[in-house]
Amino acid sequence: YLAEGDATSALAEMQKEPNEVYRLTGTALAQHALGDRAASDAAVAELIEKWSHRNPYMIAQVCAFRGETGKAFHWLERSFALNSIHFVGRVSSPETRLVWTKVIGAGCG
Repeated sequence: YLAEGDATSALAEMQKEPNEVYRLTGTALAQHALGDRAASDAAVAELIEKWSHRNPYMIAQVCAFRGETGKAFHWLERSFALNSIHFVGRVSSPETRLVWTKVIGAGCG
C-alpha cells in the first residue's frame, strides 16, 4: 500500500503484522508518510532498542525512506559489517530499490 501512496491502509496492515521487526518497520514508514513524526520516531526508537544488534538493515531502510541519508548509511554499513541476512536478501527487492533510489537521488555525498 505504501508504494501506491496509501499510507493509511499500509498502517492498518502493519498493525496486524505478527512479526515485530516488520511491524515496527512498517509502522515507522507509514507514520512518516502520514506526517506523524512523533509516532514514526517512537517506532524507530523501539526498532533500534530491540533490533539494532540483529537487524540493522531494517533501520537503514526506515532512515532512507525518511530522507535521513547519513543515518541510513550508518545502519547500512552496520548491517554489512554484521553480514546481516536481511542486507543480503533484500538488496535487490523492488521495495529496496524504491527507498534507496530516493536516497541516491538526494545525493549521497
